[in-house]
Amino acid sequence: MILMCGRFFFEGDLDEVIKRFNIEINRQQSLNRGEIFPSYDYPVIHNNNGNKIDIFKWGFSVPYIKSLIINARGETVDSKPMFKNLLTEKRCLIPANCYFEWLNEGNKKIKFKIFLNKHKLFYMAGLYGRFYKNDEAYTGFTIITKEAMPAIKKIHHRMPVILTMENTDIWLDPSNKDSNTLKGLLLEERIDDIVSQVV
Repeated sequence: MILMCGRFFFEGDLDEVIKRFNIEINRQQSLNRGEIFPSYDYPVIHNNNGNKIDIFKWGFSVPYIKSLIINARGETVDSKPMFKNLLTEKRCLIPANCYFEWLNEGNKKIKFKIFLNKHKLFYMAGLYGRFYKNDEAYTGFTIITKEAMPAIKKIHHRMPVILTMENTDIWLDPSNKDSNTLKGLLLEERIDDIVSQVV
């Protein structure tokens, strides 16, 4: 079941990401740009003997669930078997310019673009791991969600965890292995400039 977020947008410019996290990317790799859907390959930031960008697939694939698992609830991420070990060992950041959500009004669905007013780019908290799809191994990521902030709660009751610049470093640091501290970081994070606009 898709809880949120189900689509986001990326302009494809990684220069800010490379500078911010002091990393490199193989620019020969093909990057998806524009509106990003589940199952798309996408550049994700993680720490493996230093900050890196690698192309992972959006969604976890498990045999007993038909659809891809694209979100993990921040409230239970430390207790669910699928996520709890990844929380301490396999954390990542997903850069985006905005994400999309739909408001149901009668028979209509109104599409909203949700973004930060003061920042062109933001970073969503995520987890990653190795999975199999059609007998082929791949590295997949999922986006962590939490209860929506008041500014956008009327559109949807859930939102991705968007980390402040200070907390992106804490999230990526592999020495941080206390699940209670990490979970607290997810649920206590507050972004004061989140806004929405009808697309």
